[in-house]
Amino acid sequence: MIEIKTRAACNCHNIGASEIVAGFAQGARIVKAFNSIRMAHFNEGPVKGQGRRVIFVSGDDEESKRTVKDLIESFGFAAIDLGGLVTGGRIQQAGGPLAGLDLFVAA
Repeated sequence: MIEIKTRAACNCHNIGASEIVAGFAQGARIVKAFNSIRMAHFNEGPVKGQGRRVIFVSGDDEESKRTVKDLIESFGFAAIDLGGLVTGGRIQQAGGPLAGLDLFVAA
């Protein structure tokens, strides 16, 4: 399951939004992605100048993350793995330090 919640930051008592989703979808392999990119930037496309726009990925299941990263890269974006759902998910969710940043890697 790709968790793409992009609404305002959750005041969830130190629990990330993806962790809440995982609680409702027990047994699902949750991957948080497409969360930190603003829709306007996504709509501009994956390439700008000599760079590929970054989309972050977080999750605890490596196979599922690989599938999502392959999907992101098939669109032309650069998939950056932030690690597990708790740590990686929290830093890319709304209110986290990576939310809304328009970052690029060399193409």
